[in-house]
Amino acid sequence: MKTVWVNFGSCYSGLMTRSDFMLSAQKALLGVITPNVRSVSGALDDQSITIRYIIDGEIDEDIHDELSCASVLVIADIGPADYHLRFEEEFLRLDAPATLQGEKLPLQFFERHEPSATE
Repeated sequence: MKTVWVNFGSCYSGLMTRSDFMLSAQKALLGVITPNVRSVSGALDDQSITIRYIIDGEIDEDIHDELSCASVLVIADIGPADYHLRFEEEFLRLDAPATLQGEKLPLQFFERHEPSATE
């Protein structure tokens, strides 16, 4: 887990809402998702913003860097009213077919389709 204290400028000026966070994360993830990304989820409260990446297989430097760039784009959308928030980025290796249940955060930005045994 990497923790970053957010205290730099942005064009966004109000308090970040759940909808703002979801839109920002989904926009940041465009073109970044690779086949080994199983899930991207997040959490937002009055003290922190968290993004969790769940990866199938080894988390190599390239995938880590690409997804971290997406996180930076989310941070860039944070406005002055939210400078007090702590930003956390989590990378979790969870190989398929292990269940994602219990590992995802409340706000779901992306989830890979994984056929069940009955499909």
